[in-house]
Amino acid sequence: MFRCGFCRAVCPIFDLTKRPVTNARGKMILLKEMMEGKLPATEDVANAFLKCTTCMNCTTSCPSGADPQDAIKAIRKEMVTAGHDNLFKAMGM
Repeated sequence: MFRCGFCRAVCPIFDLTKRPVTNARGKMILLKEMMEGKLPATEDVANAFLKCTTCMNCTTSCPSGADPQDAIKAIRKEMVTAGHDNLFKAMGM
């Protein structure tokens, strides 16, 4: 699951930061950890999901056909439900 990292080469945020959590693969790993109960939905995690332009470069370049954008949009909604809506309001979302 999400092992190749091809998205790194096309992610504009990863290009700027060089931090693994900023590309789609990193976000999917965070999501997996949350779903397994290993990582709580904290403000830092919510911030990680905000670091995405939703440009779809990761989706169009994924050789396995994964669609990280759908997952990122869904987890953003969950973060609002979990009470992290102030982060999104600050970003104008």
